[in-house]
Amino acid sequence: FYGRFLYPQSMWVDSLMMAGVFSAIIAAERGDEELRDFALSQGPLFAKYLRDEESGLYHHSWWKMLGRPYPRNLFWGRGNGWVIASLPMILQYLPENHPERPEILRILSETSEALLPFQREDGWWNTLIEQPGRSYRESSATALIAAGWLAGVRRGWLDEKYREPALKAFRSVVEAMPVGPGDDYHHMPEI
Repeated sequence: FYGRFLYPQSMWVDSLMMAGVFSAIIAAERGDEELRDFALSQGPLFAKYLRDEESGLYHHSWWKMLGRPYPRNLFWGRGNGWVIASLPMILQYLPENHPERPEILRILSETSEALLPFQREDGWWNTLIEQPGRSYRESSATALIAAGWLAGVRRGWLDEKYREPALKAFRSVVEAMPVGPGDDYHHMPEI
């Protein structure tokens, strides 16, 4: 309620999933080309306002009243994970000849390239991606990035070099999940 008054026409990086993916799904189910085009415009729109040109990473939000991303130079792991998970999901509803396809593929590739150096040795990403040692490991960011990379590699939208880092991330998250109260999960199924 208060958000629309305090932050009108502002955007948050995690909203790419809601605006892009869910709109694409509904558009495909209903055959609504206008809604499909809206959904497909979201990746480039979010990149325009939230992606940092220097690092290639996404800011948490863009505030219209400030006319810029906020906070600056803090890149939220989960938000960047939403981008990487969302773009392949949007692409699957995109006709092969759609004019937005090359741009969305470029954004997916460049954002993946920006994230790769920040993967920790243990397979995880931190909650603040670019600040190792100042923030904790983030399971949702790690799982989202793994899911997006695996989908992108499987469909040929991302280079094979992302397969092993994605599997490492996936395994790290699964191995950290307890089976039940007080139990540790140490068995990893073959992929």
